[in-house]
Amino acid sequence: MKNGILTTAQAADLLGVSVRTAQLWIEAGALPSWKTPGGHRRVRRADVETLLPSTNLRKTFKTALTVVITDRDRFAFYRELVQSVEGCAVEIYDSIVAAAKTISVRLPLVIVVDMSTSARDRAELLRELATDPQLGHTLVIAVTGSTSSASHARFGGTSRLEFIKPDAVLQRLALRIRTHLTHGFSEQQAVDNQLSAFPVPPNEKTRAEAVVASGLLDTAPEAAFDRVTWLATQFLSMPVSLITLLTPTRQWFKSHPGLDVSETPREWAFCNYTLLQDGVFYSNDLAKSEFFENNPAVTGGPQFRFYAGAPIYDRDGYALGSLCVLDYRPRRLDETATKTLTTLAAIVTDTIALKSSTRQIAHGGGR
Repeated sequence: MKNGILTTAQAADLLGVSVRTAQLWIEAGALPSWKTPGGHRRVRRADVETLLPSTNLRKTFKTALTVVITDRDRFAFYRELVQSVEGCAVEIYDSIVAAAKTISVRLPLVIVVDMSTSARDRAELLRELATDPQLGHTLVIAVTGSTSSASHARFGGTSRLEFIKPDAVLQRLALRIRTHLTHGFSEQQAVDNQLSAFPVPPNEKTRAEAVVASGLLDTAPEAAFDRVTWLATQFLSMPVSLITLLTPTRQWFKSHPGLDVSETPREWAFCNYTLLQDGVFYSNDLAKSEFFENNPAVTGGPQFRFYAGAPIYDRDGYALGSLCVLDYRPRRLDETATKTLTTLAAIVTDTIALKSSTRQIAHGGGR
């Protein structure tokens, strides 16, 4: 790294991506480079660092995200199709460079590569995605007219690479994403974490450790948190607001105005889906949701009908739980209400960070 000059391999290592992905960024001009007299590519470290995502983004899987790579005239079609899947966000690109940057940072749940047009760069990207170890939890779907056996041979297919023909996308894609959203973690993870009844983030083990490290579990009520839940009930006209923390086995409430219990089993938590998103996750009518229609908090007990939640994080970016609101009747959030909920969740996140810093100072710099 003499004088801040890197090889392609060194740049890839610094970015945390494969060498081929770094090569694609160089070829597309996203990463300035030049050739040595010997014909080797070199880049400046400063240029590489401009592409580096924040460490917080790389540490956590905050969203049940589907990334779609397709032609611009197909954006509306895929957006509508993916957004029909409750609990899943979508980002769509016609640039593989922009898509590759998002994929390397966000580690999406599903990646869809539309191969219905002959785009050589998409084929190269698909081969990289199918074998990238960072994407072990990701389902990669290629929309192609080729037969599955021919496509697997062409792209070095793995068990996480699937193929859908263009004329079957409307019937199959949303269903496949929905299935992976619910069961998109390995059988061994389910055994290890005893979480087979609900989806978990790929970083569940370290996320759960972060919940314990927060020092919030099983602590007494605190005015700083109770003020936020009170504001949520007032501003959003909701009978119940909760600040939840999710351990491997339970959902514990740091603040819970409107609800008499202080915890529930983890499998009852609507917030399991909120953990997988950056923004607000909601269900307008829980009784009509395929994810929640049989939930004990819907069929019995409080008989909730509406839920909306936004994730709350520790200072390292791990999703600890959520700030959520609930009602006993179906509801909808407008844009202002959605922004209010995310803003209040950000206040909770800031409060958690402040408490963590105060505790660290009190213990002489230890966490």
